[in-house]
Amino acid sequence: MIRSRLPKLEVPGLSFHEYFFKSTRKFADDLAMINNDTKEQFTFADLTTKAKFIGKALVAMGVERGEVVMLCMENSPQAVYLFLAVSLAGAVACTLSPKLNADEMQFQIVESDCRIAFADPMAIPEIQKVFRTINKPHRILCTGARELADGYPIIEDLQFVGDSRASKDVVLPRIQPRHDIVYLPFSSGIHGKRKGILTTHYVMNAKTMISFNSNSYIHPEHGEYTVAMLPFHRQLGLETIFISLLAGATVVTVSNFCVHTLMTCIDRFKVRTLYLSPMIMSMMINEAENHEYSLEDLRTVINGSAAVSKDLFDDFRETFPFVRNIISSGFS
Repeated sequence: MIRSRLPKLEVPGLSFHEYFFKSTRKFADDLAMINNDTKEQFTFADLTTKAKFIGKALVAMGVERGEVVMLCMENSPQAVYLFLAVSLAGAVACTLSPKLNADEMQFQIVESDCRIAFADPMAIPEIQKVFRTINKPHRILCTGARELADGYPIIEDLQFVGDSRASKDVVLPRIQPRHDIVYLPFSSGIHGKRKGILTTHYVMNAKTMISFNSNSYIHPEHGEYTVAMLPFHRQLGLETIFISLLAGATVVTVSNFCVHTLMTCIDRFKVRTLYLSPMIMSMMINEAENHEYSLEDLRTVINGSAAVSKDLFDDFRETFPFVRNIISSGFS
């Protein structure tokens, strides 16, 4: 038997949302997230309050324990507090890219057997096609503004459920961390048929704690800013957002995959630690050849999606000599 030389971790026997709320309570009034697209800002207390309100609203709507709720969203603060709300409701969060067409969405929607979806405005026409094709009763809630919702309710409309008499009597389900599922990511299909990966609250806590471990790994620190460029709908993107928040860092979300926006944010927020992929590292090298940015505060780049080749490593260090650490970890 091969044992890790790293210290043994004590995984808390809590639901994922309890673990998150308990760990971030000390940062309550600190800035947790900034939406770079809308400039909205949220403290840690804001995330908690919104998650708890929506969690109760979901239960009042009839969301059942163990039921899958689809989050068809780009990176945003809404994606984070909706994930926590689904956890509070005892349901299962399943993340899906809003840029897919209906044919690409159908497999995951059918296999997860979901009937409720939170969707960014761009995804509504396609996700609507899927539900109509499979002839399944459903409910879609738009994560954007009302004028972009195509007649569907928006997140703010949950206040009518949350403020109702029925909601006041709602009792949130008691979670059994080792048995109840909280997250259902789907594999990419590289090694055969795509599969849903049932992730319990306990396993979600363990996965997060492995990387949120200051004794063994580097991560953004309290008071620092980091930019969430890796997509929320992939496991790596979601986990790195939660790792950064658990450390007390401020996460700046970028919805569009634009390297210019990324490097502008790194410059503006003086980012020191950043989660990337080899493709984004390569794009940053090319972008730096054509435009000037002040990125001297950047010290650590953490990559977990694929191996960083020696050529890419050397080119990145040559382009950004102030980066001291380029770490490649097996998140995926």
